[in-house]
Amino acid sequence: YEILQSLPEEETNLRLYVVLQQTHVFPYLDRLRAETLIIWSKNDPTVPPDRGIKLAKLIKNSDFHLLNNAGHDVQIDQSEAVNRLIRHWTAKSPTKGN
Repeated sequence: YEILQSLPEEETNLRLYVVLQQTHVFPYLDRLRAETLIIWSKNDPTVPPDRGIKLAKLIKNSDFHLLNNAGHDVQIDQSEAVNRLIRHWTAKSPTKGN
């Protein structure tokens, strides 16, 4: 019963979060010039892959990777793959972590 009472507020918060992103985040992502590694899960039930793909298209200098067999916590579900991607990405970065 308690969960049902909080649903409208949660839905309102979700809608506000989406508006916040669309108004104050997404319009400015194309201004980013820093190299950006984006790691996403193909099976994320919370934030589907199309959102990651959209981010990768908006961030011009991004490197997008879509991993299988992981949920929303891709860094936990596929920790070895995520660590490997990060190590490879930082090794090829001109700043090498500086």
